[in-house]
Amino acid sequence: IAQGSAAVEAAKAAGVEHYIWSTLPNVDEISHHEFNVAHFTNKASVNNVVEDADFRRFTFVEPPFYYQNLISPMYEAHPGPTGASTWSGLMKPDVRGMHMGDIAELGNIVAGAFEQPDSVGNGQYLSLAGDLMSWDDIVATLNSQGHNRAYTQTTDDPFGMRDMFAYFEAHTYFGPDAEEKIARANTVSVRPPTSFATWAEANMPVSYASQLPVLAPGTTRCVSSAHRVYPPHLRSGRRSLLGASEGTMTLVFTRTSVRNLRRAHSVAAETGRLR
Repeated sequence: IAQGSAAVEAAKAAGVEHYIWSTLPNVDEISHHEFNVAHFTNKASVNNVVEDADFRRFTFVEPPFYYQNLISPMYEAHPGPTGASTWSGLMKPDVRGMHMGDIAELGNIVAGAFEQPDSVGNGQYLSLAGDLMSWDDIVATLNSQGHNRAYTQTTDDPFGMRDMFAYFEAHTYFGPDAEEKIARANTVSVRPPTSFATWAEANMPVSYASQLPVLAPGTTRCVSSAHRVYPPHLRSGRRSLLGASEGTMTLVFTRTSVRNLRRAHSVAAETGRLR
């Protein structure tokens, strides 16, 4: 609250006429203190400071659950029992509670708010959302694009996010007035928000390795390629990759990643097929 108040005071001192505050829903109020999601409620606590500052115009924008979270270390997927790249999370897999979007597009709403102050410059709330998703929706979308993904619900909570995901299940990310806030944002945004399917195609490409079937232990041959993918039909000059004997499968890791290389060599060593 102190930081938000300092930002408001600085804007007033600079003569800002239209102040736009990036906020989030007040989970304490929405859930009647059932869930403690401090990074949401603390931002919302600054809203009253903005309202009382006597700006000529002021608008609130709300960022979504970022699509980018899915490719961040916090939400890293791991090999599951079926070989699928698997997320483990606290939410029920079929609950559509996450309003998601490309955080890079929040500026489109901010620009629209500046362009239309008469419409949204009187304390209106504008929420960015490309899709309302469940984990099942995320997995189904990615798998339809050629990925091999899965999700399992867990009770493990290493980052202390149990209340946040419980809030999503009970009230959705943007809360009970989500549809109104999203519709208003879409009306003024200079560009429409990107759907998850479209964003994933551009930002979560399917590597050749991720499309290969998972073989039984002892039949996997792991190799690494730091820069290129070599499908089976590109055999010329690639004996180190494609000289596998009958009944073995070549997995090509396509990213320069110490983690992936270690994992590949570990699997190969365990199965006795390291070459």
